[in-house]
Amino acid sequence: MEPQWEFWTKTIYDPAIFWAMVTAVATVLLVVATILLVWIGLIPLVRNKKAELAERFKEELLTPSAQGIFFLAAHGFIIFAVDKRPNGGEIGYFAIIKLNENIMQQRLDQMFGDQRIVMTFEMDDEILAPLEEVAYYEKHGEIAFEDVYRIFGDYIDVCWENAEIVKYIHWLRTTMKADAYKNMETLQKRLRAHYEKLRSKGMAAI
Repeated sequence: MEPQWEFWTKTIYDPAIFWAMVTAVATVLLVVATILLVWIGLIPLVRNKKAELAERFKEELLTPSAQGIFFLAAHGFIIFAVDKRPNGGEIGYFAIIKLNENIMQQRLDQMFGDQRIVMTFEMDDEILAPLEEVAYYEKHGEIAFEDVYRIFGDYIDVCWENAEIVKYIHWLRTTMKADAYKNMETLQKRLRAHYEKLRSKGMAAI
């Protein structure tokens, strides 16, 4: 009998060897099954963690002050301006425009009172910085792209479709010599491409 066949014959007919092999195979299968069950159980936990993080950022963008700035940006009611300082520096801010329509101006007065400007730190702290964090975490897989599209797509789009906010970001990059809000800019392009893809299929509202 050939050596390899002799090995298998002994393995099958020798109870000690046979049951040792069965035990080893069973142990391997049990370990694999355990790993699969743990992995399957972790998937919902990971998804829930990502969803919770997205909801936390959403809460930051739902503050009254943040919503007021979004209202102004979405309707084109702000203009970015830069004033020269006596020491040669510059200070940027957003001026709330004066509307010709009395009804609309009354509505702005009701919402903002005597406020006539939005400071750049308010735009940063209330809107741009939280959205940049969203983009950062999405880039590193901490927030799902689908959640970003569903929850933050409109907010990010408003920022990059508003010419005055874009003007401010370019001014900020020049002043600070840094790629400010680069993650959000990249994400907005992906969100826009995703929107166009859905729209071509008649699913843009989803």
